Amino acid sequence: MAPVGKVWPEARHPRERPSAAPEAACYDPGMERVQYEGYVIEACPHQLRDDGRWTLEVSLWRDSGDEVTVRPFYGSNTFETRDEAVQHCLNFGRQIIDGKVAGCTPP
Repeated sequence: MAPVGKVWPEARHPRERPSAAPEAACYDPGMERVQYEGYVIEACPHQLRDDGRWTLEVSLWRDSGDEVTVRPFYGSNTFETRDEAVQHCLNFGRQIIDGKVAGCTPP
């Protein structure tokens, strides 16, 4: 699949989550998920209160057979629409798994 956007060097670990809507949990039955290289990538964009734009938030899930691990990642990019944010989130997850985002290691 062709890249949807750029590699986000400003990607951050969960402890550095930007302020968004109060719902910090990523799980939502309506979230977009794809399988990629043994991981499940879950797009978790949230709409910002101040300007209505959508955040870049993604969780990577890995099932090793006897344990399931999940790790969320966030970027400072924002997008006009939820659909645009979802596509960038999924691409961002693929880039993390492929080792193309410095400082971000999949679970």
